[in-house]
Amino acid sequence: MSFLIPSALYALALLAIPIIIHLFNFQRAKKVYFTNVAFLKGVKQVTKNRNRLKHILILLSRMAFMACLIIAFARPILPVENGQEVNLGRNISVYLDNSFSMQNELSNQAVMDIGKDYVEQITNIFSDKGLYQLIDNSFSGNSYYFTESTRLKDKLAELDYSNISRGLQQVYDKQSNVLRSYAEAPSNQIFWISDFQKSSVGDLSALKTDTLNKFYIIPLSPDPAPNLFVDSVWLESPFIKARENNILHAKVVNSGTDDIVDRQIKLFVGDVQVSSSNVSIEAGSDQTIEMTFAVNQKGQHACRLSIEDYPITFDNDYFFVVKVAPQINIVAVTETDQGYLKGVYGNEDFFNLTVYTTKNVNYNALSEADLIILSNLPNINSTLSKEISKAFQKGKNIVVFPSEKADFKSYSASLGMNFKAVNQGGEPAQIGIQPPSEEIPFFKDVFEDVSPRMNMPQAAPVCYWNLRGNNLLKLRNDRPFFSEVPVGEGKLFLFASPLNNDFTNFHQHALFVPVMYNMAIGSKTKAVKLAYSFDGTLAKVDVKDLKPNDVVKLTHGETELIPAQKIFANSLTIDIPKGKLPAGIYEVKSAETDLTYNLVAFNYPREESLLDYYTTSELQKIFESKPNVQVFSDLQQESFTRTFSEKNKAQPLWRYFLIASILFLIIEVLIIRFWKTT
Repeated sequence: MSFLIPSALYALALLAIPIIIHLFNFQRAKKVYFTNVAFLKGVKQVTKNRNRLKHILILLSRMAFMACLIIAFARPILPVENGQEVNLGRNISVYLDNSFSMQNELSNQAVMDIGKDYVEQITNIFSDKGLYQLIDNSFSGNSYYFTESTRLKDKLAELDYSNISRGLQQVYDKQSNVLRSYAEAPSNQIFWISDFQKSSVGDLSALKTDTLNKFYIIPLSPDPAPNLFVDSVWLESPFIKARENNILHAKVVNSGTDDIVDRQIKLFVGDVQVSSSNVSIEAGSDQTIEMTFAVNQKGQHACRLSIEDYPITFDNDYFFVVKVAPQINIVAVTETDQGYLKGVYGNEDFFNLTVYTTKNVNYNALSEADLIILSNLPNINSTLSKEISKAFQKGKNIVVFPSEKADFKSYSASLGMNFKAVNQGGEPAQIGIQPPSEEIPFFKDVFEDVSPRMNMPQAAPVCYWNLRGNNLLKLRNDRPFFSEVPVGEGKLFLFASPLNNDFTNFHQHALFVPVMYNMAIGSKTKAVKLAYSFDGTLAKVDVKDLKPNDVVKLTHGETELIPAQKIFANSLTIDIPKGKLPAGIYEVKSAETDLTYNLVAFNYPREESLLDYYTTSELQKIFESKPNVQVFSDLQQESFTRTFSEKNKAQPLWRYFLIASILFLIIEVLIIRFWKTT
């Protein structure tokens, strides 16, 4: 116990006054004549003892009354445990985690609602003496200001869940910057109210804080709960055909503490359910499932995988976009049109083949092509070479069938390869082609079985090259026949022989069609991404007929926004929007004409779905070396105000001493009034 006005204790010297009064009896003696001396002595002795006891009790009561009253005026207090009392008049910065993991429940109440109640109790603790800053994961403009408690409560009522997760270092940096620029006090109060989800708040052992401000950590550890969610999806074949069965793969995760048994997952295309699958997953594990589906119409389709799960519902749906049979533009430049390419690509309406001879090349068409085929060209001129360079920068694929009379110096200069001519010395001698390796992804699902004795085409090479990529097919002499070389953002496919009966029968072999199909389909699907996450940075969308100065917008129901964007050729790159946006399928539209160019899917970050939290004991161990950090444990929601005050506010005791002084005064009056003496 200590005193706010210790000088008042000097008044305790006044306790000597009742003692002096007691020691000196100032009442005058009165003579009484009595003949029975023996009886008088007995009565005198009894009376004397009773009077002495009464006066002692009165003295003690009077002294206790005076002592308690004097101590009450000295303002006694009971100091806090750590000796650092909170200053109620300084600035209070409160961070309330409003990420989706706060949907979880604690004692049948949403964790975020409990957090809101703690914020209100904090305003009651500091009353009107403090100014408040409320920070949530959105880092909105309001978080740059301190306001009164009434305004803080208004903000609290408007606060909703956010799809943004923040590391605690980000939160502290934000609070620290605002406090330095706004607050004059050297020491302030910083509160962190969160479930302290490990995947969100980061490595707290590396958290850097100051030693001036006081930190109060209020962990809200939710009750164990089930949570099943779709982590990611991908297609068995990235090229979807209409009215054919397609296979979708989905990684499903059970981040809860209970096993999931026979839970149904539904696949929707648009609003129509097209497939479903039941899963059983142990707690803390994942499983990859396959779902077969068919789509009747071409074009883009909004899809979603849906799970019924409670109490965490934000990740029950996973949205993605599939494009059925997209148009693949193929431009071939050849010395003479021999019809082989039209025979391959003319059977499917999603292939759009245009063939130009070297005399009538439309170079503008090359910039619109997904796949460029150079066949039987004697040389590559400078104009075509520039278009090839642009195509690689845009991520296009180029296929080269050389001419037997090719100028390989122009080939080398234009394609960035070191070509060497093969001298046939008369009639071309064709060599057998080796069966491909089963491990090469390019030939996946092309062969049912690869055998050394299988029938393969033959070829007489007219050139070879220094290999920088992958040999997809090799001749029996181990020289390359068909190679895949990454160049820039695109790929270069090289063949060692021209499409000529004198040099190869490859174009007449059954292998020719799947090879040409895979090169074409790969040119369209290599950059296709089914969905994006809000915690990503950039999203790429294919668009057509856009000019560099055109502006696009994203719309989803009533939500509409114009993101930061960059247009290059037929590709649109946008900054993935942040903030309180719903997950779902967004339309990419012209800001002027409202014309829809494409669809793009955005999902909430899956890190919020991982139910792994810092325990109170872990937090205490992490911050045990920091005396200005206080971690609350075993909190009871209804008694937080009292618990905080006991730990951080000195307890005033003057009321108790004032009450005690009144009680002793009452005791003195009662003794004088009812203690009868003779």
